[in-house]
Amino acid sequence: MRLIVSEAPVYTPTMVAVDAIQVPAEQPRLLLDDLDDLQASIEQHGFFSSVLLEQQPDSSYRLIHGARRLQAAQRAGLTEVPAQVYPAGRLSPAQVWLTQIDENERRKNLTPLEKALAYKRLRLMLDCEYFCDRWFFAWPQAETLAEWQAAYDQLAAAARLLGEQQLQISWPQFERIAGLKETSRKKYMRLASLEPEVQAVMQGSSLPLDALVAIAEAPAAQRLALLTAAQSEGKPYPSVVVQAAARAVRDPANQRSVAELLTAAQVQLALSPGLSPQQLSECIFEPTLAPLEAEAADGPTWTMLPVTTTSPAKTSRAAQGSTPTHKGVSSPATLPEMQQHVASFRRQLVADLRDLPADERAAALALVEETITWLTRQAHALSRRRSRLAAGVTL
Repeated sequence: MRLIVSEAPVYTPTMVAVDAIQVPAEQPRLLLDDLDDLQASIEQHGFFSSVLLEQQPDSSYRLIHGARRLQAAQRAGLTEVPAQVYPAGRLSPAQVWLTQIDENERRKNLTPLEKALAYKRLRLMLDCEYFCDRWFFAWPQAETLAEWQAAYDQLAAAARLLGEQQLQISWPQFERIAGLKETSRKKYMRLASLEPEVQAVMQGSSLPLDALVAIAEAPAAQRLALLTAAQSEGKPYPSVVVQAAARAVRDPANQRSVAELLTAAQVQLALSPGLSPQQLSECIFEPTLAPLEAEAADGPTWTMLPVTTTSPAKTSRAAQGSTPTHKGVSSPATLPEMQQHVASFRRQLVADLRDLPADERAAALALVEETITWLTRQAHALSRRRSRLAAGVTL
């Protein structure tokens, strides 16, 4: 197997006819962005960087990278483009593909799914090249991921007939060639193994990699619903919220819908912004809605406690540990007790939120977040005030 070079040699640019360039059937970038700005730039300033081509035996050229620039040039009516041309046979198929991945990453980041499918194809190409070089076979003439998968399956069958035990390169070798860490490689391979219908929805998603991987780890029956709900209103939920909901939905005892889990995670994140996905999922997970519904039916178990200023005359009593009261209601003396009251209040608000029509939930959620944030600040402020009073500080 040939080594993959990280930096391609520089060839002197030359003008090549657009009609002589063959565009591969598949590129790492699945979706080409709006080309209007790029077309206008080419029309006004020309090319700032040339496209990269490979000479073919029939005197034509095969595009390695620069698909957006080539398409914009065609739209601008250009008949020639500046290009750096590799000699025929200079690069292996895997080298060409890796060069395309690197170039797309330098110009504009690929989406997580585009990277996942690109690295999956790169792995198949490297494995095919490894086996072909080992047994002096010709490299497969494949154009798409599906064709490379079919070529790999055929070579695997040939390897079994030949008694070959090692058909693949090792994962550390692949990670070194692709420039990936083990954790990143596992995440991308997980996305690449998802069902086609989930990948179709994920293709245009703006969710980050960790959120998409969390969705991929969810039960198969919930993945599509979780992915759709996480970005249903145009602006996707925060990554930590999606990860927490995906963790909670994996529990067999969970009976809450995906939308309810996302809403609960959003509320809890506003209450405790520093929580990790695992901590957040533990906060929002409830095996059944019955206790919360029963609490809502019986009436609230929380008590709204007004924050009053303690006068200097009461400082000695506060220092002795006694708890001030307001109209006969005992006030929580410690921050954990106050946080427990706030948490109980939150449960009541979430219960009320579930009963609202879907079109009113967004406004209600914003109000819940504002209320919980205010209560949390008041609880911390009251705790600090009592600590200062206990220490004899009257400020």
